[in-house]
Amino acid sequence: MIGRFWDRHGHEKSVHERAAAREILLAAGFAVTEFASRQDDPPDCEGRLDGQWSAVELTQLIHEEAREQSAQAIKQQKPEVYALWEREAVLRAIQKLIQVKDLKQYKGRPYQRFVLIIYTDEPELSEAAMSQFLEGETFRTRVFNDVVVGLSYDPGSGRYPTFRLSLRAEDRL
Repeated sequence: MIGRFWDRHGHEKSVHERAAAREILLAAGFAVTEFASRQDDPPDCEGRLDGQWSAVELTQLIHEEAREQSAQAIKQQKPEVYALWEREAVLRAIQKLIQVKDLKQYKGRPYQRFVLIIYTDEPELSEAAMSQFLEGETFRTRVFNDVVVGLSYDPGSGRYPTFRLSLRAEDRL
């Protein structure tokens, strides 16, 4: 089923989120220290990123229809179903995820930085495809200083492909 890679840290949500966030942040080039889950999210995690006290929120990019069809196929012992993503659908989905997380009321200490991580296990969203889809794109945000898209581990390159998105700040609500 879609999502297996990032779910490998177990079923406890906070463990899963913290481990996935840390791996993606490190792969994206952040210095990560004092990193921990929050029990009263949002944000999901907090810690120092490049020395700045930061709120880290996570969300998953999945094709819901394909996920549901895949779950049914597995129950019927049939092959899984995967979405064939088109560029515009990916860009709309990413912008929608940013907008949803922009509306949250973040708790905790005063933060110097807000980071959103969008992670995915979608098989058709390879590093090459995401590079092409994201090239030259800018996303709107009211809250986040950084948005990072993280893909599953690529055994061919031996790393987690990540993409730091170009952002345009909008006025807060």
